[in-house]
Amino acid sequence: MEIILPIYIKPKKSKKEIFVGLNWYRNVNFYTSNDVKKQYHEIVYEQLRGVKQPFEKQIRVKYRLFYKRKDCDLMNVVSVLDKFLLDALVKAGMIKDDNVNKYVECHAEIAGKDSKNPRLVCIISEVEQ
Repeated sequence: MEIILPIYIKPKKSKKEIFVGLNWYRNVNFYTSNDVKKQYHEIVYEQLRGVKQPFEKQIRVKYRLFYKRKDCDLMNVVSVLDKFLLDALVKAGMIKDDNVNKYVECHAEIAGKDSKNPRLVCIISEVEQ
């Protein structure tokens, strides 16, 4: 399963788009971070429409970052969006929990530059045991 998340988003009560990363997350107030998290949950839910089967086995997520500017920090982005994605999967009933019993592997890589559509592609798959 593939889920695509934007790495720039406009909080509802803001006039400008923000780059979602750890630097932003650690400095922003709770209300704004919660608003942005809810927006990401909606983005994930929209892409899950029509998916009926939850993940029964353990899962791994491969992240592929398409950045806008070359000063982008891979794990700065992945650390925040990973949490938003997994929380959305739990709330949507796709996984029971996002602890170490269910979420067992993460791989992150730079996929390239895309100035027009910077994004994080999240490829979720079950781990064969």
